[in-house]
Amino acid sequence: MYWIVPYITQSTIKFGVRIPPEKVSDPVIRKMLRIYHGWLALVTIGIFALFIIIPDLYGVYKIGTFSYIAEIAAIYLIYFMVHARLKRIKEENGWYHGAREAAGVLLPIAPQSHGDYVYTIMISFSAVIVAATVIMGAILYPDLPSLLVTHYSSNGIPNGFERKDLIDVFTFPILQLIVTAILFIVSCAIWRARQEIEVFRPYTSYLQQLKFKKYYRYVIIAISISLNVSLMLVAAIHWGLLNNNYGSALDYFPITAVLLISTPMIYLGQQGSRIKTGFPEQPTGFINMNDDVLWKGGIFYFNRSDHSFLVAKRFGIGWTINFGNPVTWAVLLGIVMVPVFGLLIL
Repeated sequence: MYWIVPYITQSTIKFGVRIPPEKVSDPVIRKMLRIYHGWLALVTIGIFALFIIIPDLYGVYKIGTFSYIAEIAAIYLIYFMVHARLKRIKEENGWYHGAREAAGVLLPIAPQSHGDYVYTIMISFSAVIVAATVIMGAILYPDLPSLLVTHYSSNGIPNGFERKDLIDVFTFPILQLIVTAILFIVSCAIWRARQEIEVFRPYTSYLQQLKFKKYYRYVIIAISISLNVSLMLVAAIHWGLLNNNYGSALDYFPITAVLLISTPMIYLGQQGSRIKTGFPEQPTGFINMNDDVLWKGGIFYFNRSDHSFLVAKRFGIGWTINFGNPVTWAVLLGIVMVPVFGLLIL
């Protein structure tokens, strides 16, 4: 996935650095891509050998979880190296010298969401799965044993139990409600997030980003449906309605989630940059403002004068948060405090 990220970001943003449109095919950009992919290949092969192959050859337990952590850390070290080098080249060669800079932002586009029946149907289907799980639990509750199995050993023998009460029995429906609500809010926030228009072709950029938002929120709700089905399955196992062997089906959830995210990412590109609109638009002669100073490492966005909560990522797909907005810190504090309060209550 990280191998293809440089090809799906917006054309005027390379490794988190804003560049003029005429520099998109510059030899320097191609050189940066070769450096990035070369190091990425070496690091991936090295980590795979060190964490997977060698432990397997010597009969040592595979430390696969650590391989993921090491891989992600290595990828971002490579990214920051290339980012810093490209940014320095841009500044030293005056790529923005004499440029006609402008900013293009469109707010909001929420009213255009009316009449999107696909989104409404998907939300409704996700809610139906939650309701079905709650109803199933309510029907089974009177006949459930006083002790419920919470964990199975590797050989399938129960080795964890809990007493039957409403909170424990309906843990998974409660999780469904929380996850569904959070993902619904995320989908709404994405739809209302500002569009940062490419000013050298504003209308084409607007059409691309509008379609991208539409499909991306479909992805968010599809993940909600997939997760709710998985939690329904776990609840059925927990209540003794299904055998523990069905738990292996849960392995398909992360696979499904990755496919739901990566497929549109490749097809649409970040902010719809790969979409062909067919609109015959002439370049305006303007280019987007040189706003690299607002992005730390091309990853973290700090802008106190920008009241937006979500902004488009510069490396990867989707959105990131504005760390210069006080609302962001309130949301992060809330995310941290929810599990803390949960532990205190328990």
